[in-house]
Amino acid sequence: MYDLSILVEFGRPRAWYIDGPRREPVRLGDWVGDVNQGGGVNFFDVHFNPHAHGTHTESLGHVVRETRHAVDLGISPWLSARVVRIAAPKLLTLKSLKASPAALFDYEALVLATQEGDLSQRDWRQTDPPAIEPAAMAWLAEHG
Repeated sequence: MYDLSILVEFGRPRAWYIDGPRREPVRLGDWVGDVNQGGGVNFFDVHFNPHAHGTHTESLGHVVRETRHAVDLGISPWLSARVVRIAAPKLLTLKSLKASPAALFDYEALVLATQEGDLSQRDWRQTDPPAIEPAAMAWLAEHG
């Protein structure tokens, strides 16, 4: 089992030129949801952008006009997945996929990790992460 997640840290920017996630105590009249400010309980609103503040994965939701959820696509929330690390500075190509020693089609899902090393502290702002070549994506789609 692999943990691919990147920790969401309050105040820490990660990507897309925006500030980091933040939390603010709920305020209802004179009542405040923060024990450090005299409230009886901690009760916070959390503001974050899933696309910029945590683990980034590409999905259908990035490119369609209507809201689509994975559960609506008939895809199980639990899939056996193959994680394949292929270094791709700018473009993940069909050639690099075919050259991978990993068996790419032995699982229900394929996770392509294109960056190497410890990514937990990386600041992705002002970067141009790799894309996947259309021919490579078509080849993957043809194979399931």
